[in-house]
Amino acid sequence: MLRHYIKELFDPLASVTPLAALVGIVLAYRYVHVSLISALLILFAMLFANMSVNVLNDYEDFKKGTDIDAVHTKFSGGRAAMLVSGDIKPKPTFMLGIITFLLAISIGAVFIIKYPLLLPIVLLGALAILLYAKLFVDIPFFSEILLAIIYTLVPLGGFIASGGPIGKIVNVLFVAVPVGILVSMVLVINEVPDRETDKKHGRKSTVVIVNDVNKIAKIYLAMQIVAVAIIAFGVVAGFLYATALLPIAALPLMLKAYSGISAYKNPKDFESYMGADVAYFLLFSFLLILGLAL
Repeated sequence: MLRHYIKELFDPLASVTPLAALVGIVLAYRYVHVSLISALLILFAMLFANMSVNVLNDYEDFKKGTDIDAVHTKFSGGRAAMLVSGDIKPKPTFMLGIITFLLAISIGAVFIIKYPLLLPIVLLGALAILLYAKLFVDIPFFSEILLAIIYTLVPLGGFIASGGPIGKIVNVLFVAVPVGILVSMVLVINEVPDRETDKKHGRKSTVVIVNDVNKIAKIYLAMQIVAVAIIAFGVVAGFLYATALLPIAALPLMLKAYSGISAYKNPKDFESYMGADVAYFLLFSFLLILGLAL
């Protein structure tokens, strides 16, 4: 049974939060020396935070019965299959979520002592972890907006915790906001197959409320364009180097994902398009990190 709990912790997308934090760490390295220990602590804190929110979400979705009705794919339908099948038990799963939460918060507290500006960022992150599936997904349009805000703060927090100069906060926002947008769009596209199930269980996400794949596709494309435009403006305005535009090379993956939304038929056929969007985020982030490091 232990291997099932380990599997529950190490979700394939557990790297999303550390990767977003690395954007801020690398940008800070342009201005100050960042110690390897500090960078690793930040990345581990973000990994524990990602694990915690995933596990607690699975626990809440199991309690609500959301994932029982869903069709499960690699990217949608929820992650509570092992809870539904009985491979893992609800109470230990909840405790696992709390333990990883406390690990993330403990590391965060260490950095808050040195950089008090991190306090509101860590507090908001803590609230998001604990209340996302329990409360926030039931507020109209809020889950995607919250995710965009949180994942804007992750690179920003990584920058501040790395000792990045406060005078360069605006520079960070030109890459942090696009990262936040991209993560929220990962949520949007992954929610497409779950529209009916989520509606049945009271979720009020954007895709549930809009409930039209053509309109959802337009929202997805528009937000992706905004994300790239923000970086481009940052380069033109002199806040970023031209190498920050390297993520443009990943756009074909985004366009593939976009093309699949309006043509949606069923979860299994849609899996490759959700995969394209995840690959787009990962490649975009990698190229952005590389561009900031050059």
